[in-house]
Amino acid sequence: IINKVAVVTSSGKHNFVNELEWIDGYIYANIFTTDSIAKIEPSTGAVETVYDASGLWTPRQEFYGEDVLNGIAYDQKTKKVYITGKKWDKVYEVAL
Repeated sequence: IINKVAVVTSSGKHNFVNELEWIDGYIYANIFTTDSIAKIEPSTGAVETVYDASGLWTPRQEFYGEDVLNGIAYDQKTKKVYITGKKWDKVYEVAL
C-alpha cells in the first residue's frame, strides 16, 4: 500500500467502492451494490460526478440480486470505457 484516501461526497464517506480504474487522472469506481459509478479526485477522495448505469441492465429474478454492476475497463489506445456486471451476458461501451 502506497497511500489511502477516503472516498467522500457531500452526504458522507463511501465505504464500498470497488473495480477501480484510472482514467485521465481520475479514479472511476463502482459503488458496490448500486448501479452507480463514481468519478473520484485521487488526491482528496472527493467524488466529482456519479454516473447512473441503471438503464443498461434489467435484473433477473433467478440471480437474486447477484447480477450487479461490477466491472470497469479502460482502453488507453482507443480511449473507450467498458462496463459490465456479475452474471451479465453483455459488456457495454459507455461515455463517461
